[in-house]
Amino acid sequence: FFFLMIRRPPRSTQSRSSAASDVYKRQVSTQSTWGKEKQLLQMSTINIKCNDGKEFQVSIKMKEVSKLIGDVLADSDDLNIPLEYVEGLIFEYILRYLEAHQYNLPNNKVPIASSNLKENLNQIDYEIFKDFDIHTIKPVMDAALYLGIKQLEEVCAIVIASHFWFDGTQQGFADAQKRLGVKSELNVQKQLEIEALKSKYFD
Repeated sequence: FFFLMIRRPPRSTQSRSSAASDVYKRQVSTQSTWGKEKQLLQMSTINIKCNDGKEFQVSIKMKEVSKLIGDVLADSDDLNIPLEYVEGLIFEYILRYLEAHQYNLPNNKVPIASSNLKENLNQIDYEIFKDFDIHTIKPVMDAALYLGIKQLEEVCAIVIASHFWFDGTQQGFADAQKRLGVKSELNVQKQLEIEALKSKYFD
């Protein structure tokens, strides 16, 4: 009788089944990484809940313009995101801004060179924020900072800067006083302070 001897492969040599297993594991790992991204792409909306209980369904594109939303979705599969520091009314303006630009946010013209808000903002942003003043724009700016929407932060800063801007003349200062509702007289100290502020932020 002849016996057919089957030799085991050397230990350093992978069997076909072992090699196939490793390939499978690598594929699973890759699929896991891409699977999450694919899942997010397939989802058209995410659910936002503001601190006053108001809820919004927004485009998944928001993760591209908001650093906060992008970071949350990078760490979690949960598409229900609470915004602890944003009220519903403020988020409505933010959503209006994002949707008006179809989540493709434009660059802003800075520094400004006029107190005329219409000249300092594009037409879309002007129509949204033309009725805001330095007080009512602050919650929007705080929310933009919290959400990490840089372009909206700049828009809010432009609204504020437009109210403060003046050309350095006595008449320019008087016009700024009128916009801000300030009734005090201009003295040398105040003029120096305002000039320093102007050169720091608006020139």
